[in-house]
Amino acid sequence: MFAHSKGFFYAAAGALLFGTKGVFVKLAYTYGISVIDTMALRVLFSLPFFIGIAIFLLCKKSTKHLDLRIKDGFGIALLAFLGYYIAPLFDFMGLNHISAGLERLVIFTYPIILVFLSCLVRKSAPSRIVLFAAAISYIGISLAYAADTDLGISSAYGSMLVLASAFVYAAYLLWSASYIKRIGAPLYTAFIMIGAGIYTFIHHAVQNGFHLWNFPAEVYFIGLFLGIVGSVIPAFLINFAIQEIGTERTAITAYIGPAGTFILAMLVLDEEISTWEIFGMALVLIGSWGLLKEKRSKQSS
Repeated sequence: MFAHSKGFFYAAAGALLFGTKGVFVKLAYTYGISVIDTMALRVLFSLPFFIGIAIFLLCKKSTKHLDLRIKDGFGIALLAFLGYYIAPLFDFMGLNHISAGLERLVIFTYPIILVFLSCLVRKSAPSRIVLFAAAISYIGISLAYAADTDLGISSAYGSMLVLASAFVYAAYLLWSASYIKRIGAPLYTAFIMIGAGIYTFIHHAVQNGFHLWNFPAEVYFIGLFLGIVGSVIPAFLINFAIQEIGTERTAITAYIGPAGTFILAMLVLDEEISTWEIFGMALVLIGSWGLLKEKRSKQSS
């Protein structure tokens, strides 16, 4: 019971910290920097921590006898590409077109996507509760979307990018669990984030020549926050949660994230929240509660 409580705490805390990412990415955009610049600054401040953690863990006696094969390296490299390069790239691109609050609601459809992907892999039909939860959550997102945007092409494009990010991240989570169980959450997280950092720096070097030294001081503070508070800490918390309570329950618990993002967006970006957006967020939370209830009922049966 204590392990489960600890796991749910890790998942909730990680979701809240990940939820700050959209707000501070939007804040970075006010200084006129590009999507890949923002991603590279995030990596610039987070990568040294992950490299240091990986070296420390690999030097420990308990990790010297890890049975890692070449195919494991390719698997981890692919997951790093999907989960922390492609998914953030789509997400950061989408934030150019929609508000931080709406972005969080759309991105947090990934628990429902994850459940459907799990059913597909297991070749089992989703239960009525899962279908009901999915319907309620997407109705909530639709209400928030209608209240938040003018339903123009730009807003629709941004929402689709963020939805694509949610799908890719859900696929990443689904195939991460086996690696986390084998090598442990800390070392797996370090490997994944190092790989994603390399992909990001390569992209930035090709597109912008790796010019990261001419921004205002405020931009570097935002990059530092994104790197540490929005990346390092929540990445470990989420993977610890997966280790404790499993992939699906971690993803479902993460639905607390949008509520925190709405509040932070009001404080930092002066984004207004309409009654319809609050109602939509409530429906999304009801949907996640339905999924969590089903998981608990399956555990007890």
